[in-house]
Amino acid sequence: MRRRSLRSGDTLPCPYCGEPGEIPWDEGGGETQEYIEDCTTCCKPRLVHVGSTDGGEPTMWLERA
Repeated sequence: MRRRSLRSGDTLPCPYCGEPGEIPWDEGGGETQEYIEDCTTCCKPRLVHVGSTDGGEPTMWLERA
């Protein structure tokens, strides 16, 4: 599980197939978010976590759902 700082256009590898892909997220959706998003390559469900660093910078990481 890799956490990454979020920037527009960033991609993360799918935890199933490893294919990188852009993950949509709602910038106004609150400080922390969790939702299921299917991989556009292998179609398997990924659990998306959005949080923030101590400095308030948004981060995102994926897990197998």
